[in-house]
Amino acid sequence: MLFKVSRAVVSLSLLGVLAGCNSSSSLSDAAPKTQTPLPPNSSSINAAVVQASCPQIYLRDGTAYHRAYAKGGENDPSKLVYQASFADTTRTCSTDGNQLTINVMAQGRIIAGPLGKAGSITLPVRVTVTETNQMQVEEQIYSQLVSFPVDIPADSLSGQFLFNKTDVSIPAASGQNAKVYIAFDTAPQATGKKKK
Repeated sequence: MLFKVSRAVVSLSLLGVLAGCNSSSSLSDAAPKTQTPLPPNSSSINAAVVQASCPQIYLRDGTAYHRAYAKGGENDPSKLVYQASFADTTRTCSTDGNQLTINVMAQGRIIAGPLGKAGSITLPVRVTVTETNQMQVEEQIYSQLVSFPVDIPADSLSGQFLFNKTDVSIPAASGQNAKVYIAFDTAPQATGKKKK
């Protein structure tokens, strides 16, 4: 009987010690904590500012498609090798404060002509950015020619492609007055050699 009583006393003592430990920690948990306000999420603020000044993409008449003909067959439909065209465009922008970087994208389609065949084609795509000055005249502030590879599939001899240039960079202050143009550039390229 004495053993049962002493066992009960030890058990109660142990419970009391454990309860005391728990109560001291719960008191510290109940103490008011000073909460430091979190800084505003700068990325969401920047995103809103950037979207407001992210230039739109335009396709100019006559440069949104490109036809390639066999040698000597210019404008002859029976000598057409392939035709490529742009349709839908989109863009996203980011900034580091001084520079606005535009990620330009354009969905396109390529179709083989009567003399076309399956394989890889390199399309000459030019990305240009203009800014409207105080005289309401567009001035070019960025231009780059991209050799863009596209495959013509063997099964259908036509397919879609997605042109993407991620590093179009202009001054951030130009964003709201700028326009982005995506075009096929078929003009002969200057070689850089001077004639004597």
